[in-house]
Formats: sequence, structure tokens, C-alpha cells
Amino acid sequence: MGGMTLQTKGLSVLKKWLLVGLTLIAIGGTGFSGWWTLHESHVREARQNEIRETLGKFINEGQGLANAILRSPAAPLETGKIDDWANRAAIFLQTLGPSYVVRFMSNAGLESALSMNGLDQEHQTWWNGITRRLTRLHEFSAEFSGQVR
Repeated sequence: MGGMTLQTKGLSVLKKWLLVGLTLIAIGGTGFSGWWTLHESHVREARQNEIRETLGKFINEGQGLANAILRSPAAPLETGKIDDWANRAAIFLQTLGPSYVVRFMSNAGLESALSMNGLDQEHQTWWNGITRRLTRLHEFSAEFSGQVR
């Protein structure tokens, strides 16, 4: 055995066990990292689905309000319902970030107001307001679907 003592032999075994332990930790860390990345991907996808579903509900509700104006152009406007819809949508959009609310309320980049036959000026103004907000909600939904980059 030459110059190897009991103490150096023990140190050699300790080094081997340390190397095995560190290797196992590295392998475990790599596996955990992969799992965590996959987990985060699933969480992000679930959140995007939830956002799209909520946007879809606001789109459906807003479309109903716009259609009600067209169906009964002489009926009194339900401005309270329209304002409530827009306010609830804005509150939801605030959870996505203030820029979504700003874009929701802005007409920038949208077509000029359409004129629908049979609507007086007041009904026309409210109908245009709803359809413009609907356009924005559709844009946001497309963004969260990955259709817009």
C-alpha cells in the first residue's frame, strides 16, 4: 500500500461519496428545473384560457347590448346596462394592466363611426360606442390566443 494511510484512504472514500452526492443533486436539480418550466407553462396557459373566457363573456354580453339597440331602435336606451357592462369590462382589464383600460376606452386606430339605418343620433352614438369597445375586446382576445405577436 505504500504511502497510503488509513486517514488518506478514508478521505478518498469521502471524496467518492461527495462526488456521488453532488452528481445526484445535479441530476435532481436538472429534473426539477424541467418540471418547473413545464409547470410554469401550464400555469401560463391556464391563465390565458381564463382571460380569453372572461373576454368572451364580455364580448357576448356587449354584442347582446348592441343587438338590442338594432332590434328596437325606438325603445329607450338602457344606458345603465351599457355603462355597467363597460365599467365591469374596464375593471377586469385593469387586472391585465392599465394599458388595456386605456386601449379599451380609446377610439384610436378604429374605423370612423358607422351609420346604421333606422337609428336616431342618440341610439347611433351608443351603438357605435359598444361596437368600438367590442372591437377592442376582440383584439385583446386575439392577443391572448397567440394570434397577434
